[in-house]
Amino acid sequence: MHHIPSPYSDADAIVWLDSQEPSRLARLELAVADPADEHLLGAIGASNINLTHLTASVGYWLAPPARGHGHATNALRVFARWLFDEIGLARLELTTNPDNAASQRVAERCRFRQEDHLRSHMRFHYTTGERRDSLIWGLLPDEFV
Repeated sequence: MHHIPSPYSDADAIVWLDSQEPSRLARLELAVADPADEHLLGAIGASNINLTHLTASVGYWLAPPARGHGHATNALRVFARWLFDEIGLARLELTTNPDNAASQRVAERCRFRQEDHLRSHMRFHYTTGERRDSLIWGLLPDEFV
């Protein structure tokens, strides 16, 4: 393979490992648990983490009994703060179904701004295969409180 240096030095290995870091960090999933008993409530995650552009997409879900108690809002606030402060990201994005008012309220409470309406944006490839529109939301570190 002509693109691999020969001889292959320790420095070459370090350069290759460093180049793999964006892929390793491309997705991060965490559980959302009840602080009282550590019962699983849902999950929150970041995908499309791009350390060149310092951006990521975030998403969350909660089991139906856990909804309406502020768990998603609290998890998103903690997670966004960590992504900004510890990873050094400069922008977070999330998408919501235009009909999902509860998820939109979570985004608004966390100071995300609705930026656009994307037509036929997502495909439900695990279920019906149908496409749906999405609202896209953005958050910058200085907007976050």
